[in-house]
Amino acid sequence: MREHHRPQRLTTALLMLGCLASSLAHADDTNARIAELEKQLAHSLKLIQQLSHRVVDLEAQTQQSGIEQRIESVEESVEEIEEQVGSRAVVNAFDGIQLDIGGFVHTTWTHIEGEDRQTKAFNRVNFELLVKAHITDTVSAFFAGGFLRESDDPFTDRRNPTFNSQNKTPQIISYVDWAFSDRLKVKFGRFITPHGIINIEHFPAILLDPEQPQFLRPFGGDTLFPNFSNGLQLHGKLFFDANQLQYYVYASNFVGNPEKTLTGARVAYTLGHSGVTLGANAAYGSRARGADDNIQYDLVGIDLLIDHGPILWKTELFSTEEDGPDRLGYYTQPAWRINDQWLLFYRYDFLDDADDSAGNSIENVFGFNYTPMPNMRLRGTYTLKHFERGTDRFGVAASSANANSLQFSGTFSF
Repeated sequence: MREHHRPQRLTTALLMLGCLASSLAHADDTNARIAELEKQLAHSLKLIQQLSHRVVDLEAQTQQSGIEQRIESVEESVEEIEEQVGSRAVVNAFDGIQLDIGGFVHTTWTHIEGEDRQTKAFNRVNFELLVKAHITDTVSAFFAGGFLRESDDPFTDRRNPTFNSQNKTPQIISYVDWAFSDRLKVKFGRFITPHGIINIEHFPAILLDPEQPQFLRPFGGDTLFPNFSNGLQLHGKLFFDANQLQYYVYASNFVGNPEKTLTGARVAYTLGHSGVTLGANAAYGSRARGADDNIQYDLVGIDLLIDHGPILWKTELFSTEEDGPDRLGYYTQPAWRINDQWLLFYRYDFLDDADDSAGNSIENVFGFNYTPMPNMRLRGTYTLKHFERGTDRFGVAASSANANSLQFSGTFSF
């Protein structure tokens, strides 16, 4: 029996030895794999550390580059400012919050061919300084002062036009404007008399023709109403959906008749985005005529502005009822914008100023505007002027007369 179980025991022992050997071999393989993984992990950590250093270096380089760019930008700004103001200090308001200064240079050359005489000259050179001070967020002051060398009216003798040369330094505009809201602003000082279209526009930089319609000449006078007034004005805007209503109410004096009061009003209604504005005007005042400085008059006027697309059309009509002869003036001025730089216009202009030294006059004006840049306006006009029969400045009957004029002008704003 014992001899019979020996092979079985031997077989069992050999199996156990095989399992043990296999386990030892597996353990050796596992240890090797762990060692390899540890080696790979160490290598990965080394790469991560190297990448971290590179990221830090790149961030430093990027930050340095941004700083250099900012420094270069500041340096360019400083150089630009130095070019503009040199070594002088920038203008600041004493007590206000902001001070704006600008202006324009305007010059005109005119050739006139009259019945008995031709004449030509640089008849107007105008430098005008504009200053606006923002005293507070709601109160501002505005000043416009002119330094002019210009001719008076060349048609004192309708048959013999003549240019002269006069130096003038007028205080054109000077007022304070207090804005309580868009609906109510109070203006006091010397301001543009708020009637019509072109008189309110006033500044040569935006006028198609620097020779304003006849009822606004002589500039600074009161042919139908004064170009400027000294006094108090209420004005504002009201909005009705897309429509807009502007109003002006004023009480003032005309510098040529300072002891007499002029009162007036204007309303203008803009129809949505159509570019159409309708205006109505009324005033009551006194004017001087000869030795009488108390000629009472009532003024009424209407105007129409169409500013839509290429069309720019202005029309105004004013008439007076006076103690003496009544007055009437009107014009219509259609214009066509060819493009952003070129514009053509025509104006028919009639004036009956009831002045014994003049009589009715009619102008047909053909002109162009060229604006090569927003702050430069160059113009050319050709005018056919007709004087109806009247009396001259000596009270002698004056026959009708014609005159043709060619004018070139330029306005340069800054």
